[in-house]
Amino acid sequence: MSKLIRLILSAFLGLILITTVAICGTDEISDLDYNSYINANQLLTTSSNVGLTAHADGEIFPQGIGGLYYPYTSLDDIISGQTHSLIYSSGLWLGGIVGTDTLVAIAEFTSDFWPGPMTGGTFDPDADTVSAYRVYRLYSDSMALNPNQDYLDWPVGQGAPVNGLGQPVCMGDQMLWVVYNDANPDGNPSRARFSSPLGIEVHQTTWASDMPLDERVVYIEYRLFNKGGNNISDFCLSIWLDPDLGDASDDLVGCDTASDIYYCYNATNDDAYYYGNPPAVGYRMIAGPITASTGDSALFFGKYIDDYKNIRMSSFYKYIGGQDPQSATWAYNYMRGLEQDGTLPPNGSVYQVPGDPVNGTGELDFAAGNRMMLGSFGPIDFNTGDSQYVMIKIGVGQGMDRLTSITDLKYILNAPFDFPVDVEEKIPLNLPAEFTLDQNYPNPFNSSTVISYSLSRKSPVKIEIYNILGEKIAELDQGIKAAGKYRVLWNGHDKDGNSLPTGFYFSRVVTADRSETRKMLLLK
Repeated sequence: MSKLIRLILSAFLGLILITTVAICGTDEISDLDYNSYINANQLLTTSSNVGLTAHADGEIFPQGIGGLYYPYTSLDDIISGQTHSLIYSSGLWLGGIVGTDTLVAIAEFTSDFWPGPMTGGTFDPDADTVSAYRVYRLYSDSMALNPNQDYLDWPVGQGAPVNGLGQPVCMGDQMLWVVYNDANPDGNPSRARFSSPLGIEVHQTTWASDMPLDERVVYIEYRLFNKGGNNISDFCLSIWLDPDLGDASDDLVGCDTASDIYYCYNATNDDAYYYGNPPAVGYRMIAGPITASTGDSALFFGKYIDDYKNIRMSSFYKYIGGQDPQSATWAYNYMRGLEQDGTLPPNGSVYQVPGDPVNGTGELDFAAGNRMMLGSFGPIDFNTGDSQYVMIKIGVGQGMDRLTSITDLKYILNAPFDFPVDVEEKIPLNLPAEFTLDQNYPNPFNSSTVISYSLSRKSPVKIEIYNILGEKIAELDQGIKAAGKYRVLWNGHDKDGNSLPTGFYFSRVVTADRSETRKMLLLK
């Protein structure tokens, strides 16, 4: 089914709903929220209260086309068509076995999910008319001393994150938080469910910042609670997306199994019309559901816990437009990396196209077209009363052409990050054993480079830059830092803001009792 037909059908169904409401004589309106967004950096990303991400319905964005825009400059540029969407739609898929039944809840172009939390093991039938079940938005510069309305209305009773003082927590520079569930057996009016509900409540947090290496990145975490009374075996969780890079008909996709990344790139450089150089867009599955594992540690609900591990991406499946699942079994097979009939793909693996397009090695995508794809975790047991956790990272890479954009994307998605939890809640686990200064990256570099260092204990820190004559030409004062890992961007300028010429330079990190130096090469 083409996107145009989908849009026509959605509009037709929406007209039916409006007509039905008018006939019933009610003044209630729908509070399904598809258009909340963050725009903290070079990406604008939407989130919804029904499990859809990077998807909009046209209320703000043109024709409802896409929900992840790049490069973000202004809403006016998006509305006028100057800035383009890289993702048409994306959403959460859940599936598993209850007794002898295969149950799924999927969000793709429409959604099975329902707004709000669960109560008494079921859903609130009026939740789609309750504004309190909207997507909440926080800004790092609009907290307690300068609160916006969402800060004042922060839904603590729904499970929204707070610090030790009960105050809202903002991850990054901007954050969206929402709760929804799959407990409504009828789902949303715009789609018919494939199965009865699993009975899972989902808390979703989406955030972004404009820090170095995060300018083209968005993070999402999902906290899942089994509240429906079902013991679910072989439970799988997938993140599905329909990427459209400019002209959607010439897209290819790939999977990097070593880094748990899947991505979309252009088959040619012709989409330079849209972007200058065709970018690549991809997802990295940072942390999957946890399982017991003695001696390991796992990220879970914003903390690290001992004797567990996060499972890794378990499959990657791609398909073309028109092959969207038509049953619960069909969707569940896709989630396990299988064909719609449950057989392995032609390559005999649950990971499709795991080759390297940049080097032209391994199994690569071909016959470009309108791609859909999903990366998955599982299977695991997810019993009633249990909770689980997943964290992903969305990134956009842009190089000199379609292939160097893949290289840039993987660099961005693989870059280290500090999990932005409130300081009172953070558990200092796996701290560095000693002070270290890593080699800057990239090196050689053209305009800027990242200097990374680690502290084993709290200390004052300063970073000094020297030229080949031993003269100090710049100082990046870091102040007092707690134990941990840090990254600092140096832009190749001296202390007066002058751009420096090609040559060798030295970075020196000084702490209270140690210092280390690394050689860097700047090429102009």
